[in-house]
Amino acid sequence: MKQRVKILLGLLFGVIYTTNAYTQTASFNYTTSTGSIGTTYSWIDCSGGTEIEDADWTTTGSYDAYDEGYYNVAFPFSFSFYDDDYTTANDISICTNGFIRLDGTANDDYLAAEAYTLNSGGTSLGQIISMGVWDCSTGDANTHVYYKTTGSSPNRVFTIEYQDLEIDYDDGKYVDIEVSFYETSNKVVILMGSENVTKNSADIGIHSGVTSYFDFWQYVHNGTNNRWIEYTVPAKSLTSITYNQASTDDVTPGQTNAEILRLDFDISGGTGTLNLNSIQISAVNSVDADIASSGVKLYRTSTTIFSTANQLGTAQSLSSSLATFSSLSYDLPKGKTYVWVVYDIASGATKNNTVDVSIGAGHINVNGTTYPASRESPSGSRKIDYIEWDGSSSTDWTVGANWSGGSVPTSSNNIIIPSSPANQPLLSNGKTGTCASITINSSASVTTSGTGRLNVYGDFTN
Repeated sequence: MKQRVKILLGLLFGVIYTTNAYTQTASFNYTTSTGSIGTTYSWIDCSGGTEIEDADWTTTGSYDAYDEGYYNVAFPFSFSFYDDDYTTANDISICTNGFIRLDGTANDDYLAAEAYTLNSGGTSLGQIISMGVWDCSTGDANTHVYYKTTGSSPNRVFTIEYQDLEIDYDDGKYVDIEVSFYETSNKVVILMGSENVTKNSADIGIHSGVTSYFDFWQYVHNGTNNRWIEYTVPAKSLTSITYNQASTDDVTPGQTNAEILRLDFDISGGTGTLNLNSIQISAVNSVDADIASSGVKLYRTSTTIFSTANQLGTAQSLSSSLATFSSLSYDLPKGKTYVWVVYDIASGATKNNTVDVSIGAGHINVNGTTYPASRESPSGSRKIDYIEWDGSSSTDWTVGANWSGGSVPTSSNNIIIPSSPANQPLLSNGKTGTCASITINSSASVTTSGTGRLNVYGDFTN
């Protein structure tokens, strides 16, 4: 009878649930093993830890919080679940309806719990540990919910225990179930003790919150009692390498760290070592003399925004149109790593020539396996092009006759200021100059006076 009252109230008051959630990410499924409680894993008695009392639960609905409620507790240590990393600044959200949410506050609506199915598309409750999801209750006198941290750093264990969790509200049928999070190894272990539940479809397992990344272990009502399941992060593996033309913008003589090629390494799993050992690049230039000595370099970033903060290996010179970066021994982390191949353009590089890079078959070595299967050469290249100041008319930047080609530079033009013209460029009061990048050679100058100004949208080399 109470179930019908719940539905009626939900319709009358239009209860709407909102949550503060993080974005879930996943690129692998866990390795699993199972066994009997008492072998490998034993029940952790959390009664000496913290009990979540009836008054401690928070509800967003119209019913007793111990029936439809959640309780947030901070992670006691850093922990990774799928591809998401949590710290002590993040909360675990424990729900009375038989699940624990990691990526936000648990949805305490019993209708959401009853509708939930732990399968590939079961993302509606977010990133969860499913411990008998249904219209559960923690309000009976014999029911207790505890949490406790045992052990010492860096091998602590955080356990959440439902003792006599009533799976279907007011039916007097219970299960003992708990989950433990293992520091450092990032293992998750669920233990199901004894139960007398008859309600179907109360799922046990895990879900990343991302379609296809989950594991269904068993139902409470017909699952094997006094068993555990261990979820272990698999060893890191290379999912893919994507080859991208990093830029097709023009480059100028003397320019450094011009991005040519970007390699996107996608790594799944999270344990063990996955070394990027070596990369050999093949130059696809009009002439290799356009590249400076020791002018081929590698950098790595964690986003698609280029940075020179983290160089891989040492700078190389081209030899027979090849540059080899060996003994890199860079342990690729889980998720995405972006490796950039860049050129330093020689100061005497020839205008209108092009520069580019390709990767030959088998010229990338990761953990002893070579990639790609065939040559990768993304479309596009970078042209050596610029406008040069000649000062043939005056010192006025804004006069086209003072520039090679006869036109004043725009924001799309690279420019070079040589030292030879007697008339060096001037931006006088009220005048504005614009360029993509500028190289001011030794003994050359650009002068601004009064409100004159120069807007440079790229590199400034002086």
